[in-house]
Amino acid sequence: MQSIVLVGLKHVGKTSAGVALARLLGLPCFDVDEEVVRIHEAETGTRRPVREIYRLLGKEGFQDLERRAARELAARARLRPCVIATGGGICDNPGALSALKEVGVVVYLQEEPHILFERIVEGGLPPFLEGPDPWEAFLALYERRHQAYLSQAHVVVRARGTWEDELARSILAALEEHGYARK
Repeated sequence: MQSIVLVGLKHVGKTSAGVALARLLGLPCFDVDEEVVRIHEAETGTRRPVREIYRLLGKEGFQDLERRAARELAARARLRPCVIATGGGICDNPGALSALKEVGVVVYLQEEPHILFERIVEGGLPPFLEGPDPWEAFLALYERRHQAYLSQAHVVVRARGTWEDELARSILAALEEHGYARK
């Protein structure tokens, strides 16, 4: 079995579904954002959330760290198949995404924009949506990233509002249907 790389927009459920999928398959599960935090902590001695690391390093610095994290996880995936959950913006970091694509099947978890928008703003409006019309800003981001993920994915799974175990079963069924997972 190949490693499975879960991609998609913020709050689609990549991490929670990844953990559930890994449990179903008996594989380890890794998260790119958690690896970013781990590397940053090892280098600075301070543990910070991924959003704070992004603010501290800026886009370019964060993407460099994300590429390093992706390469480290790809190295692990070469040793043993695993499930890897990515951050929502990895499609804007071709070096990171290509490192993961080399070692596994890329599964795009696609959700309706209004569902993702509701989930995102539930925790407070993030800086990337601040402005006169957060919904329009989100729609533009959604469309750009949706097209990017469609162009990179081996398999597309429509989340349809599902989470964790139900979404994991949908991913497994899609992988089997496309010949990527054992039956």
